[in-house]
Amino acid sequence: MKKLEEKVKRILGDTPQLKILLAFYKEPASFTGMEGLMGMLQKDKETVRKIVDDLCEAGILIEVFTLNRDHPYTKAVFKLFKEIENSCE
Repeated sequence: MKKLEEKVKRILGDTPQLKILLAFYKEPASFTGMEGLMGMLQKDKETVRKIVDDLCEAGILIEVFTLNRDHPYTKAVFKLFKEIENSCE
């Protein structure tokens, strides 16, 4: 999984949005809540709220912390992660 993260970050950049998506990709049932995301991203509550709102607006997250696996963007991002992961083997 470390190789996947390194490659994805090289391709897409090391953004807070990417960190959230990778967290859901690694552990689909994960729910870290606002405090958990603040710690993971090392950002303040206002910044994390903006990041989450952006992902909700894009349709990738539903409401606060539910991943919308049916959204085409989510499917495309996870497909890319899977292809990169497979190339690391």
